[in-house]
Amino acid sequence: MSMFPLSSQVDAVREYLSRMDVEMLDLVLSDQNTYSDLNKSLFLEKLSDIFEAFKAAGDTRLELYLGECANCHKHCRGYTLLGNTSANYLDLLVAQEAGEVKDIFYCSDLINYREIDKNTGYTLSFDFEETAEYAEDPDYALLVHQCEQAMIYWDTRKETSTRFEDIDFWLNINASLYDECIGYFMHGRLDAFFDLYRKLSSLKAIYMEKDLIFKEVMLLRNVVRDGCYIERELLQWLVRNEDTGFSDAGSISCFSDYAHFSEGKVLYDEDNQVYLSENEFKPFFLYETFFTRYYDEKLNEYTVYSEQEIEAMDQESDAYRKAMSLRFNMAERQKMGLRIN
Repeated sequence: MSMFPLSSQVDAVREYLSRMDVEMLDLVLSDQNTYSDLNKSLFLEKLSDIFEAFKAAGDTRLELYLGECANCHKHCRGYTLLGNTSANYLDLLVAQEAGEVKDIFYCSDLINYREIDKNTGYTLSFDFEETAEYAEDPDYALLVHQCEQAMIYWDTRKETSTRFEDIDFWLNINASLYDECIGYFMHGRLDAFFDLYRKLSSLKAIYMEKDLIFKEVMLLRNVVRDGCYIERELLQWLVRNEDTGFSDAGSISCFSDYAHFSEGKVLYDEDNQVYLSENEFKPFFLYETFFTRYYDEKLNEYTVYSEQEIEAMDQESDAYRKAMSLRFNMAERQKMGLRIN
């Protein structure tokens, strides 16, 4: 019995995905399209391998749960294919138009519309050499060429100190190219450009907070001198900086491949040897180091919760977020009349 009304190609694809029926998928999918940038036969071979993994885990059918991409293909709809016994899963996006399937590809950031319990996730992966030949697609060939040309900018600057104006210039002249890349499944010849553009875009957003970061670093240097400080002044600084400290601007090392400056620069992206200027970016790293060090120390000192209470909390809960907030703990201490050193 069909789980879906087979009134369109999309319905049929959903049904045969659920059945793990590669032969029927072969019949209903177009030979003219590529799927995940693979020829149909190779795509189905990869998919068949995953189906075998489901079956080896005891699954006889896959339940489909609707969701959408939260990252590269925002709002593109897809499905979590969930094993009916193992609860192992595969997340796929299904690009469709007027009931016809145009593409099927793996999604690493699928958000389901309802909460489901998942176990082990499978990835539909392949080597670049396995991708379909795009020489017949002039638009794609041009896109690949433009991305390669855009990356030459960084090839000529390897190991040199990069200023924000250089990053901003490159992002601006390549903005439309980045938008075009979003229309293709990201891998292989587009990956290097696409990934670096996103990484540098995050850095640009961080740099927009430079005035605040610079000011707060200078203020902290007045509070902490040679490791000595007045307790209340440090606590005031930490509470005031709580939101910024946990933002991207206060976590720059998370976006970097290295966190120590040498010869006036710090390695930001190892693959492309992009280095940041110490003069412009060191305050961000100093801010993060100072904030993390003193925040953790003072939170441990002034928490109103026991270790056991914190361990018992759901880390996704509002109660846990409050327990991990110095601002909240300080306010609670005042309510309780507890002393602050």
